[in-house]
Amino acid sequence: MKVYRNTSSGRSPQTPTALLGRLVPNREGREPIYRQIAARVQAEIEAGRLAPGTRLPSTRELAGALGVNLITAVSAYRELIRLGLASGQVGRGTFVMVPETRAGRGVSPADPRGPGGGQATEDAAPRAEPVALPPAASRDYPTAGPGAPPHAIAAPPTPEVQELAPGWEPPPLPQSRVGMFPKPLGKGIIALSSGLPSADFFPMAAFRRALEAVLRRDVNAALQYHALEGHGPLREAAAAYFVHRGTQVRAENLLVCSGAVTGVHIAARFLTRPGDVVLTENPTYCGSLSALENLGLRVAGVPVDQEGMRVDIAERLVQQYRPKAIYTIPTYNNPTGVCLSLERRRALLALSQREAIPIIEEDYANEIGFGGQPGGTLKAMDVTGQVIYVKGFSKLLFPALRLAVMAAPAPMIRGLLIVKEGIDPYSSGLSQRLLHELMREPAFPRYVESLAGKYRLRYEALCRALGEVAGRELTWLRPEGGLHVWVRLPGGLNSQDLLAEAIEAGVSFGPGYLFVPDRKGGEFLRLSFGNASPEQIRAGVARLVKVVRRDLGRQRRRAAAPVSASMAL
Repeated sequence: MKVYRNTSSGRSPQTPTALLGRLVPNREGREPIYRQIAARVQAEIEAGRLAPGTRLPSTRELAGALGVNLITAVSAYRELIRLGLASGQVGRGTFVMVPETRAGRGVSPADPRGPGGGQATEDAAPRAEPVALPPAASRDYPTAGPGAPPHAIAAPPTPEVQELAPGWEPPPLPQSRVGMFPKPLGKGIIALSSGLPSADFFPMAAFRRALEAVLRRDVNAALQYHALEGHGPLREAAAAYFVHRGTQVRAENLLVCSGAVTGVHIAARFLTRPGDVVLTENPTYCGSLSALENLGLRVAGVPVDQEGMRVDIAERLVQQYRPKAIYTIPTYNNPTGVCLSLERRRALLALSQREAIPIIEEDYANEIGFGGQPGGTLKAMDVTGQVIYVKGFSKLLFPALRLAVMAAPAPMIRGLLIVKEGIDPYSSGLSQRLLHELMREPAFPRYVESLAGKYRLRYEALCRALGEVAGRELTWLRPEGGLHVWVRLPGGLNSQDLLAEAIEAGVSFGPGYLFVPDRKGGEFLRLSFGNASPEQIRAGVARLVKVVRRDLGRQRRRAAAPVSASMAL
């Protein structure tokens, strides 16, 4: 754990009055405005005009003085925090970080770009540029035997922890969806930013029967703590469900946890130490990305195309970074909806086995496919015990259940339980018994199989709306399954800067930077269709395209504006 000590006296010098004047961005430049602001603050720090401990203007002051929206100001400060140049303190503000606390920070694992709007090609693929990373001790990954759990369980205390003083300052938090919207979205806004499933499809009759059965039969037991590994009958039912869908697992190799992100967190904590590198798809699910970053891990993104993760690039990144784990959503990646091809699945498993790098596989919507064939899992192909499989049930049933099931090789179970005890010791017993009761329903398999057809109507409505309305303004990857479409904006536009205008126009989306490990996905955005009707989807796309065209028009007018004499000088 990296610990930052606050060595300032507690009194911060006043921000220079001329500072805001030096931060004015160039609105005609191609660089996103929030990054321009961050770069100007960085220049002030490096020139010595902003001393360590200086309190920066509040985000509202910054936004008002520079004429930018609040999200842009927040994003600029997040960029400074990511670079290790500033720290945010709740209730106090944002401060220039003390130089000694910035040592070793600001390393960017990679600079891969996302897919090119359905036109991903070898020429457009990012290069795995070498980046200097601190050397890590060589650690062998235990793949068999009942021996001691992996290294993450018994990490020795670091010198920084031993030097901890009463006035210590915590490290900056990673970027997240928190604060993405300055205020709650109004009722008139079409939330294409929402990754929720549709409440229209919830099996309410089955839920009432399950709840009545649990309350009638074992209400006292349901309201008590349950076993750390999860409710035994639920684990049996989950094992049978996985086997039915082609993934051979045994109940004793399953653990129940409070949602898929929690499962990813547990698996990553088990496999890694703070400072280790983890490979993920680029882009990938923002919730799991935050979970990895909150563990102090460095994330290197592997680009995806229509066949999923570029395993050939992953192989080069493995040699460059020696990662301790690979996190992937191989079936209907969130946010792109693409599916890892069979050939690449074999290549990824071979890479994992050859380099002894375990895989964390998340499955959030395997059942919601639009290609005619149900999606398979990497776990089903894992014959060497390298894959920890995390299956969430939020998109199939109800998010409020907050349950996922982890399937892991037998040698990992004890170590995962030790980690789970400190993160998620007792998942809801009532939810576990409800899920078990629902899975026992004779109609449960038919209900699951019906979801793809129900969501297909919304999926087709979004793709049709994009095709009819977006024209040349937007390009996108056509998903094979899941609940999202990954969209690319035309040149020069940034989704983070566009979001406030879109909300004013009555539609929201997920800005691309949330889903990209290096936070450089400004030209992308995610549209989610799971919780919007076909009518709402069509109206939302029309509103979004209107905002995009308006911003493009502004950009063209600025480019065509005559150069003044003073500017020419």
